[in-house]
Amino acid sequence: ISLYRHSAGAGIRMDGVGYSGLAITPYFDSMIVKYTARGSSFAETVARMKRVLIECRIRGVKTNIPFLLNVLTHPEFETGVVTTAFIDENPELKKVSESAWNFASEEQSDQRKVGA
Repeated sequence: ISLYRHSAGAGIRMDGVGYSGLAITPYFDSMIVKYTARGSSFAETVARMKRVLIECRIRGVKTNIPFLLNVLTHPEFETGVVTTAFIDENPELKKVSESAWNFASEEQSDQRKVGA
């Protein structure tokens, strides 16, 4: 991992052991960090999770952050009424190369540079 900076805030729990310089090998579960969000409503919880994922910075390895942001911003997901088939029924969620988010800089929003 060339850069690791986790995010935090009200209603966010962070579990992880990530740090800049960490070597990720294929010999164990490579979960770097796990965020859990809570809020007074589903909409508030989703907004908190979106914020924490956008603010998180992990470089040097590929992450599933763009995929998770696709899920969190999908209109059907935002209603709070989905089933376990949601991802299978919406394969476009897995297309992350065209995702665009309001990152802190233009370089951070370029998906070709994520994990480079």
